[in-house]
Amino acid sequence: MKTSITSNKPWKRKLIAGLFWLLLWGGLSALIQKEIYLPSPITTLRQLTANLSQPDSWLILGYSWIRVWGGFFLSFSLGILLGFPSGLNPAIHEWLEPMVQTIKSTPVIALILLVLIWVPSDMVPLIISFLIGFPLIWAQTTEGVKRTDPKLLEMARVFHLSPAKRIKQIYFPSAWPSIRHASQTAVGLCWKASVAAEVLSHPRFAIGSKLYDAKVYLETPDLFAWTMILILASVITEKLFLAVFHQRRDLHANN
Repeated sequence: MKTSITSNKPWKRKLIAGLFWLLLWGGLSALIQKEIYLPSPITTLRQLTANLSQPDSWLILGYSWIRVWGGFFLSFSLGILLGFPSGLNPAIHEWLEPMVQTIKSTPVIALILLVLIWVPSDMVPLIISFLIGFPLIWAQTTEGVKRTDPKLLEMARVFHLSPAKRIKQIYFPSAWPSIRHASQTAVGLCWKASVAAEVLSHPRFAIGSKLYDAKVYLETPDLFAWTMILILASVITEKLFLAVFHQRRDLHANN
C-alpha cells in the first residue's frame, strides 16, 4: 500500500499544479473582465471546440505538422550523417563547426527574414525547422561519438572489425543516448521555430497564419485556442517521437 501511494504522488502533484494554474487563469480573467485581454478558460475551450469542428482546421494542423516533421527529419538525418564523421575526424569537425556555429548563433527572426528572400513562403517554415534542429543534433552526435569507450575500440582493433561494424556495434550505441536527448529537445524547438516562420511568411494553411490573423483582428479567444492547439500538437509529436525511439531501443536490445 505504501508503495502504491508513493507511485501516485507525481501524478497527483501534476494534477494539483494543473488545477492551480487553471484556477489562477480563470480568476485573473474574471478580475480583468475583458476578453480582449485575457479570455476565460471556458471561452477558450469553446473557441477551441469550434475551431476543431471546422474541416479547414485539420488541414491547417496537418500542413503545419508536415512542415515541422519535414524539417526535423532533415535535421535528424543530416545531423547524424555529418555528426559521425565529425566525431571521428577532427579535420571534418573543424571544417563544419564555423557553419554550424553561425546557424546556431543567428537569431531566429534573422534566419526567417533571410530565407524569405530566397524561397517561397510555403517552404520557409520547413527550412527554419531544419536550421534550428540541425546544429543541436550535429553537436550531440559528434560528442557522443567522441565519448566512445576506448576499451571497446581497442577490442574492435584486436578482433579486426570492419569500419562498418565498428560504427554499427560500437560508435552508434555510444552516441545513441546523446542523439535521443538532442532530438527530443529539437522536436519542441522545431515546432516553435516553424510556427514563428509561419507567422512571418503567412502560408495559406498554417497555424502561424491563424495566430497572426487572430492578433490582427483582435480575436484573443481565437489566439488562445490556436495556441492550445499548437501546444497539444507539440506534446503529441514529442510523445510519438519518444515512442519511436523506445521501439528502436528495444529492437537494438533484442538484436
